[in-house]
Amino acid sequence: MATKPRNPKPNQPSHHPEPVSAPRDPAARLRHLKQLLSLTAGRTLGVTELSQLSGRAEGTIENWLEGEPMQQVDFIFRLLERLPVRQQEEWWQNHVRLHPSLTHPRLAHDPLVAHQLQTLSAQPTGLTVIQAATMFPRAFLLMALGNSAWLTGARRVIGLDRHGLAHWAIPPQVQCVPAQMPAPFQKAWAEFRPPVGSLVLLGGLGLAWNTPELAHWARTAHVVITDHFTKPQPELLRALPGPRHWLTVTPVRDPAEALRVTIHAV
Repeated sequence: MATKPRNPKPNQPSHHPEPVSAPRDPAARLRHLKQLLSLTAGRTLGVTELSQLSGRAEGTIENWLEGEPMQQVDFIFRLLERLPVRQQEEWWQNHVRLHPSLTHPRLAHDPLVAHQLQTLSAQPTGLTVIQAATMFPRAFLLMALGNSAWLTGARRVIGLDRHGLAHWAIPPQVQCVPAQMPAPFQKAWAEFRPPVGSLVLLGGLGLAWNTPELAHWARTAHVVITDHFTKPQPELLRALPGPRHWLTVTPVRDPAEALRVTIHAV
């Protein structure tokens, strides 16, 4: 005899729960995003921090949070939601800038090293050198240290970089100077004054080890520098203020696109 199919009980949980609806109002979307960023940072991000991250005026952001129309953003969302889910994700990944951080999968695959890097970046003074065979891993780790320190509010992050990272999301007060334009770099270098206790990021500047500013800044701030370096004689490094660390970054195949970081005290 055929068995009559059972009807599920009204209060029986479904194996396919309905998705939770995201905020549809543009201002609600922005407030939700602000909340998620604050949770990620472990601190409340205000309008000032949102302005630093986005480059938009604080007054403009306040108006958006209060409900002023953001027609272009709403237009993009209305088109994006019509794509299949996989294409939505691909579109998003292709158009969101790369944001290096210590929680990024490229580094977070090794929690112990990620924690050691977090501790290292919190040191108030000293010199840290990042070395890798190519530009990408050097720049990625440099900006991961800076972004993570800035987001948590642990300290002020400032820097100069000539790697050409306009397509990356880097700390707000790190200035990108075109490598092909020496005059703007010379001007920026002459005006560069790292505050006491700050984390100073110097990327691809072509500095010599005996550059006087390195020793001067490392006494009152934590200088992290990366370039196409080969490790100098230990006596030369020891002449610079400590603590001193040498970080070696190498790509690995497993997990895919991950970076292995080795930390050496000098």
